[in-house]
Amino acid sequence: MRRYRLSIMQKLLISVIIVILPLLATFLVTYRQNRRHLERLIMRDLTALAETHEGSLYQFIEMSKRRAEDFSSDGFIRDKLEEIISGRKGEGAALINHLLKNKIILDKAVHHIEVAAPDGVVV
Repeated sequence: MRRYRLSIMQKLLISVIIVILPLLATFLVTYRQNRRHLERLIMRDLTALAETHEGSLYQFIEMSKRRAEDFSSDGFIRDKLEEIISGRKGEGAALINHLLKNKIILDKAVHHIEVAAPDGVVV
């Protein structure tokens, strides 16, 4: 039977490999677990953020819808719009003056107002 004699360098290399392999395996397993955990946390945070922005957007749209409904219930605007649609000249200027003097100042967020006929044409 033949015995292999290992030099000190070979023994040292084998012992280093024996120590490094479990460390490397532990690192890889822990890295994967931490990565999955962080991905779950990030997705949860992004979902919460998206839901918050979605709620704000729906609230803004609802406020804009109410403002449009308020403007459309104004009798002066409705009367002038009917006169413009029927072809009377000069009524557009009165409507513009009314919107600028009485409506646009009501809300600082409103910078522009367009009035549309029931068929969708902007007058």
